[in-house]
Amino acid sequence: MPDSLCEQCSKIPFRPFFQGTGYRHYYSDNEIALGTLERIWAECFCHFCGLIKHTLGIHYGKNSVEKLLRSNVTPTVFMYCVPLDQAYDGFQRPIQDISHYVDFGLYGISKDASAAFYAEGLARIGFAVRSNPQVIALRDIDATESSQPMHFGRTVDPSEIEWSMIKDWIASCLSKHHNTKLTSAGYDSQQPHQLELRVIDVSQSCIVTIPPRTQYVALSYVWGRDQALKLKRNNLTLLSAEGCFDSEGLRPSRTIMDGMRVVQQLGYRYLWVDALCIIQDDAENIQANITRMGQIYSEAFFTIAAAAGTDADFGLPGVSPECPRSLKQKSVTVQGLTIANRLHPNVDYTYWNKRGWTYQERMLSPRLLTFTPSHITYRCDMGCNQDEQFYTHDGAHFTAIDMTFKLQFEAHNIFEVYAIAVTQYTKRVITNPMDKIKAFEGVLDLLRHPFESPFFFGLPVSMFHMGLLWMPLGRCRRGDKRFPSWSWAGWEGAVAYDYHETDSNPNLCERTISQCTIRIDKTNIDLSYSSEPRTGNASCTENEDRWTRHFDEETCEVYYKDSKRESQLYRYPRPLSIVGQETWRLLAKGVTPILRIQGRVAKFRLTGQHSEVVDISDAAKSCKKGQHKQCNLAILDSKGRAAGRVRVDAYTLPKLQNQEHKFLALSRSTLYFHDDVSWDEESKAFRSWVDAPAGGEVRRQEEEYEEYHKPFAEWTAEAPSELDDGHPLLSELLPEIDRSGVYKDDYDGLQENSCSFDAKHYSDKVFWPILNVLLLFEKRGGIVERCGIGQIHVDAFYAIDNEEPILLG
Repeated sequence: MPDSLCEQCSKIPFRPFFQGTGYRHYYSDNEIALGTLERIWAECFCHFCGLIKHTLGIHYGKNSVEKLLRSNVTPTVFMYCVPLDQAYDGFQRPIQDISHYVDFGLYGISKDASAAFYAEGLARIGFAVRSNPQVIALRDIDATESSQPMHFGRTVDPSEIEWSMIKDWIASCLSKHHNTKLTSAGYDSQQPHQLELRVIDVSQSCIVTIPPRTQYVALSYVWGRDQALKLKRNNLTLLSAEGCFDSEGLRPSRTIMDGMRVVQQLGYRYLWVDALCIIQDDAENIQANITRMGQIYSEAFFTIAAAAGTDADFGLPGVSPECPRSLKQKSVTVQGLTIANRLHPNVDYTYWNKRGWTYQERMLSPRLLTFTPSHITYRCDMGCNQDEQFYTHDGAHFTAIDMTFKLQFEAHNIFEVYAIAVTQYTKRVITNPMDKIKAFEGVLDLLRHPFESPFFFGLPVSMFHMGLLWMPLGRCRRGDKRFPSWSWAGWEGAVAYDYHETDSNPNLCERTISQCTIRIDKTNIDLSYSSEPRTGNASCTENEDRWTRHFDEETCEVYYKDSKRESQLYRYPRPLSIVGQETWRLLAKGVTPILRIQGRVAKFRLTGQHSEVVDISDAAKSCKKGQHKQCNLAILDSKGRAAGRVRVDAYTLPKLQNQEHKFLALSRSTLYFHDDVSWDEESKAFRSWVDAPAGGEVRRQEEEYEEYHKPFAEWTAEAPSELDDGHPLLSELLPEIDRSGVYKDDYDGLQENSCSFDAKHYSDKVFWPILNVLLLFEKRGGIVERCGIGQIHVDAFYAIDNEEPILLG
């Protein structure tokens, strides 16, 4: 029977296209135009068009696509082929023998229509779908290896899980890494655990205590609403009786029951689940388990991740009839090739992945068996990567890139590892604000070794002044007051250590030098000292014989290596400050969160004026549209000139604007991580500001221009009646030109000011021209709180500053 294809699709050479050959000969840029979305959606007989419709409908939502079709938009659909395995360049076979997937792009959609299209996905499934929908070629299991390319695709049976296949995944993983430590958690996960735990014995269907060095599986899931059955002091004896969980009145939540079935099916015996393995009304037992939560998941043989549903009663799709898998896979056969839509786990966008507690469970588990609504995946932190919709026998394998699966010590220096983890974690939701640090304790416990210090309210003591430089990414309100304002744990909202939220900020620590002395109040614990960079080596300050300085020519990054053998795996952004044992002991006991700071303070004015420095962050884009969440306000000197910028939450503006405020200088910084005016190319180091040549500053022309002095339209932020996602504080959009954004220069015409300060009056050609500052807000009893973070030019700040003692809470 001939293939049922429309005229357009009958011209496509499917087999060469999915094999990665032919397209270079037939088509440029490996793309094919399939016509308009309207044409494809109206096609009733073409098998491939039918698959496209199914794939788009599953990916974006059928109603979303049809709503787009009813608008005046007529997008064109393109198909592209891309190597399926992300590690194809490491294969011994040529690229034309590697299987490819095909994705579909929609073009010709306006920005407004595109935003509405993605908003539909946000309303439907809780996240905006930004990736393209994809189809894959299924493998002909009867064909020989030599007669076909490495097509990995397979049909997923929605009614039955192939347990033998999952056993093969684990066995293959063990065979590859039998003598290798799984390193993402820093523990030797190949050795049975060192803890004495309560676990569920799935063969006896009850709670038991297992001795150290006994293998167990952990469950990571979402509680949602409270669970009916939990371990408590008054039912410990009952739940320890053999067969108790088989009784109708003592059945655990469905997800836990399904987890027990998974452990049995795979041939294991013990399952650790928080609700039934921690005594929920025993504060001492809860604390003992929470403090070792990272170790519990790190030392589990593998972790079952329940990445479907929103509560513990949802279950694991496909494990029991009560929780079936969604039927989302459709296949068609064209030109002798079977093609199906690719099932995307979308784990990053699940409700499970939005919860705060599951972050460390995902990051610290050496192996993760994930149950999505449609299929199962398996990951290990040494690179094993299995997916139920792909064959992996005969030496074939499938490799995806998942930078959030583990802490990337190989790719980043230790402060970047910490900073990225904080950003990822603070984007998640914590039901109880007091759990903000507890749910991150496992990650901090892992990082204590490379940082060689404890963490104080989530900030590393050995790099404390760097830890203070976090900044909000969007809506960020003051949270539980039992956490200090200087810690990200004291705020509700996502934070980062870079305005642009990049994965790394090269030389951030190398070009940031503390300018104040910080001590924990009523103790002798010093956290930071005021210092200056040293000529030829900006950061070596103490214990120098341990450290060797290196420069990466490719990334222009300065990093340090520690001579101690146990630290050789890590890259350091600067030598660590030494943290004494007394500091460890005192912080373990608990001390006041008040910081006593001796530093420089200066007053500047804030109005509604925004800083017009180039900023691609979502916060800046939101302000441009008049929807204010986090605002980059211009910090104005006594003459109304922009001396810097400060990021504050829009809801605090009514309390701040049209007033002078105190700013504390935390640290001094260069403008750029490399190619800065203070950068010495020969020594590959930032020269000290004390070594700046006399008269070396290049100032702007002093002539005045009408365009430059165009007045800025002031506005007043009104206090909102209720909290929403972005309060429209402006009645009209910001003007496109303001005094801090544009100046004229005689020799170069109209210039854009790329600095946070007014570069016509404050030169960007001085050594280390920026001070990282905190906006202070006095609360009570002389204790001030952090209200915002920003940057001020050194010339503007040092012209009016005074040294003051500050109590920061």
